Amino acid sequence: MKVKQIAQAGMFTALVAVVTKIAQVPTPLTQGYINLGDIFVIFGGFYTGRGCGFFIGGVGSALADILSGYPFYYVTFLVKGLEGYAAGLPPFAYKPDLPKAANGLRLLYGALIAAAIMVCGYFLLHITVFNSVKAFSSLGPNVVQGAAGVAGALLVFNKTVNKKIY
Repeated sequence: MKVKQIAQAGMFTALVAVVTKIAQVPTPLTQGYINLGDIFVIFGGFYTGRGCGFFIGGVGSALADILSGYPFYYVTFLVKGLEGYAAGLPPFAYKPDLPKAANGLRLLYGALIAAAIMVCGYFLLHITVFNSVKAFSSLGPNVVQGAAGVAGALLVFNKTVNKKIY
């Protein structure tokens, strides 16, 4: 791993932790919260690849959970790590030589799969630890958070890479 990659992973990890901690909307029924950290978990996976994406999502989100007093930070580490990993998989990577529409679809598919992993991961946590009522009530907030993560990551990628993605 190069020094530049380590620095990028560290900066994205801190960004995920800060954005997750600052922008929280509590969901009392599920004892969790909706946040905007998924934008940078998915974007970090796009930008740095699957290995760093796992680290960025897992460590950044778990750190925010620890600082927020959320007791399931170890589940967050795995779920958000897998979310970042999925976003960084090679089939979804940005390729400058492809048409803009093809790149947009690649990134969209990667982001949707990453968000689905997050929603399913937290659903499994809630059904295992709590009950089916809490599990099903967690679906709505997590889908909203995932959708915001997908839209935000695509928007940030479009602006920072300076390529129009349709």
